[in-house]
Amino acid sequence: MGRGRELTEVKRLLSTARVITLTGPGGIGKSRLALRAAHRLGRHFPDGVWWVELAELDSPELVPYALARSLRVQERRDAHGIDDALLSHLRDRRLLLVLDNCEHLLDACRRLVTSVVSGCERVRILCTSRERLGVAGESVVALSALDVPANGEQWSVDRLADVEALRLLVDRAVAVAPGFALTDGNCLAVGEICRRLDGLPLAIELAAVRLASMTAEDLRERLDDRLRLLAAAEGTAPGRSQTLRATVDWSHELLSEEERILWRRLSVFAGGFGLDAAEDVCAGAGLERERIVDLVGSLVAKSILTMAHGGRRGRYRLLETLRLYGVQRLVEAGEEIELARRHAAWCAELISGGALPWWGAPEQGEMFDVLDVEWANLEAALDFCAGSATDAEAGLRMAADLWLYWLTRALYRIGGRHLETFLELAPAASATRAMALWALGFLSQSMGDFATSLARFEDARRVSEQTGGDRELGYALVGLGLAHLRLGNAELAGDLAAQSRQRMLLVDDQVGLALCLYFHATAAVTAGRVADAQRLAKDGLEASDRAGDRWVRGILTGLLGTVECLLGDARAAKETLKEAVRIQDLTGHRWGMLTSLEGLAWVAASGGQLERASLLLGASAALREELGSSLLPYAQAHHDACEAAVRAELDEARYRDCWEQGYALSRRQMVAAALEDASTGDGPGPPAVAARDGDELSARELEVARLVASGRSNPAIAADLFVSVATVKTHVSHILSKLGLESRVQLAKWVAAHDAGVQTRADQ
Repeated sequence: MGRGRELTEVKRLLSTARVITLTGPGGIGKSRLALRAAHRLGRHFPDGVWWVELAELDSPELVPYALARSLRVQERRDAHGIDDALLSHLRDRRLLLVLDNCEHLLDACRRLVTSVVSGCERVRILCTSRERLGVAGESVVALSALDVPANGEQWSVDRLADVEALRLLVDRAVAVAPGFALTDGNCLAVGEICRRLDGLPLAIELAAVRLASMTAEDLRERLDDRLRLLAAAEGTAPGRSQTLRATVDWSHELLSEEERILWRRLSVFAGGFGLDAAEDVCAGAGLERERIVDLVGSLVAKSILTMAHGGRRGRYRLLETLRLYGVQRLVEAGEEIELARRHAAWCAELISGGALPWWGAPEQGEMFDVLDVEWANLEAALDFCAGSATDAEAGLRMAADLWLYWLTRALYRIGGRHLETFLELAPAASATRAMALWALGFLSQSMGDFATSLARFEDARRVSEQTGGDRELGYALVGLGLAHLRLGNAELAGDLAAQSRQRMLLVDDQVGLALCLYFHATAAVTAGRVADAQRLAKDGLEASDRAGDRWVRGILTGLLGTVECLLGDARAAKETLKEAVRIQDLTGHRWGMLTSLEGLAWVAASGGQLERASLLLGASAALREELGSSLLPYAQAHHDACEAAVRAELDEARYRDCWEQGYALSRRQMVAAALEDASTGDGPGPPAVAARDGDELSARELEVARLVASGRSNPAIAADLFVSVATVKTHVSHILSKLGLESRVQLAKWVAAHDAGVQTRADQ
């Protein structure tokens, strides 16, 4: 409602200023205006508008990771890892970054913004914060309250209908009470409500909900009581913040005691939560578990909670202002430590609670999406455990069991820091410590620190032998095999993998068995025993099938395709490697993806598809640079040979053109290029898609289309936009229908062509 003047000002400033900050008190509508500006102005930024939500973060060090997560940029292994990766990604792009809710992380946001502004001249940044960042060149748009009726002035219904604050209140009231209308009988009371609430959007929305159960006059009288109480504390905070606090206090006191208890306990969740989580964490001591479902429904109806459907189950969240209010109430009740411990226990149960940890269970594939959604909660749980000596062992186990998530999402450095913290806090020899050391070794080799990796794997073997853990010893041995593969000791790596295999068979760990067979097969192909490698890879796939595993299956399938290529069976290799790409696309395993793209490049080169090989080599190079990771030694040798052969046969200018096209592909386009069938020829890029004009799409549909093109699943898009999965499916169906397309891959190609067209028109 309203904000036309401010939107015009933001648009004007974006033409000259590098950084714009929307300031104002909590509840003034900063985030909504930023979102509206992003939708309205997105067409001016050919590389897109990228939203970064900071409200859920508590640690300053996570700010660059939040930006990287939004941009889908992976950490690098050099000295300044994530910062260098971000600058490298942004340097030549023309885009708009929106950093939402900066106020509690001002120093970290100031450093990040300063770095981006100094190194990326075509990037514009729009921030929302309760105070300005204070960076050079910053322009500030201070949001004032919505227009309200003047005190004591008599207004007609027709004149009041044009007042911004009243329009908002009436609109929200009608949503909860369809029979509500602004009349001569209630217009004075409604105008008084908006005036007393200082035109603050959040306060007005909370007040509007009560019009479903009381008259405007009843509401005005109750609100008047609360504002008199606030006047007694005048001067303790900025006026509008006092008003917002009074409004939230008033909403709180209108709730039942059970609703108040649930509100404050739900504030322990750093991100959203589901019903099961609310029941597990919040029940007890005055709140029966059986009551929580009804109470959650009541809080949704009263606009304390908002709801979205994330996948098969509903997902809920507190607006940040209301969550912080709940935290204060939790502290006042003396429950903050107990609830934080319950929350951490719930997170631990999520990832480590079964007979097998999540990464060893048949649900592994689906759990990647779950952990993506629960990322902020997991970080909060780890932080709590790190600050509580009695919970350090639980934190160590959580950190150890998150190794595969951190590895697959390329969060090597942040995962390593968590592991190092808990290894120091919980020094006693145990099976958990052995697995944590192993996890740290795995992450260290991914960052290229092979010496540290080898040392941590040796530590894991020593602790495993002390504690008598055959399973843990099996993982330590396969880790040592990996370290020696990285160091070029293929024969020793193979021997260690074979020893690990015996341990995994002894304890019947099928995921561990599949993993050690992968490294055994890799050692065999490195040593030139290609037929042995094929047999071992097939054995590993059988173990992966028995486990219901997806991640190891992806890298094993890619290795088998590579081996088939080396054995001269190009047709089989191509199909196997395409299957590997499909699996790695589902899990989001980018290192696995780059090895599969390498294999497909080798297949293309062996069949004379030189332009396609060049494209895929460029795409693989982009992933290697993004991850800061290197190929295994045998793969690097074949890469060098493939590149040399292609460059010898293909004109250098054409090679560079194809390679650079591959290097510039988005993740979705990489997958489309990898899966391209014979009908597309061996041209350098995905085939053009005959689609209708994008002007047919609404702003929201274009937003959904871009998220689809970025590789997001429907549940992930639903979580990003806070809508239901059914709504996302409807959007995607309408988009495909409007554009005359048949698949998400075609849509990804259309988005690339559309955005390129926007760039061309903008440059003309």
